[in-house]
Amino acid sequence: MLRYTYIDTPIGSILIAGDSSSIIETYFAGAKPKPDWIRDDEAFPEAATQLRAYFAGKLQAFDLPLAPGGTEFQQAVWSALQRIPYGETTTYSTIAERIGRPAAVRAVGAANGANSSRDRSERIADRFRRRARCEAATSRAGGAGGRADAVLNHRSA
Repeated sequence: MLRYTYIDTPIGSILIAGDSSSIIETYFAGAKPKPDWIRDDEAFPEAATQLRAYFAGKLQAFDLPLAPGGTEFQQAVWSALQRIPYGETTTYSTIAERIGRPAAVRAVGAANGANSSRDRSERIADRFRRRARCEAATSRAGGAGGRADAVLNHRSA
C-alpha cells in the first residue's frame, strides 16, 4: 500500500506517493491519489525540503530515494534526460540521437510523457525540470508555455 502527501510549490501542489523506502510516483497540480493509497501528511519530508529549496533557487540536483520503473527504451530516454545540464533545453530529436535511435523521435516523446506527471519517479527535480525542457523541445523552435515555463523560469521571492 502506498502512502501519499501533497507538497505546495510555486507551480501548485505536487502529489508524491511511495512506500516506506522510496518515492514511486509524482504528479503535478490537480492530481488525485489512487483509491487504495493512504494519505500521510508526514510522509516524504526530505522531498518537501528539497522541492522548496529548488524553487527558492538554492538547489539544482535532488538526492532522494526513488524507485524508477519502465522499459529498457524508457530507461535509456530517462537516463539521457538526466544528462541535460541544469538550465538548458534540448529537443526530442537530440535525445533520440544520443540514445542511438535517431528515428525514434516520437517514441522519445512518449517515453518522456511516461516519465512526466504520472510515472514512477527517477530523480524528482531532474524530472520536473527536464520534463519542462522537453515540453519546450517538442519542436526545434522551443517555447514551453504554462507549467513548463514556471518550472524552468522559477524565481526566488
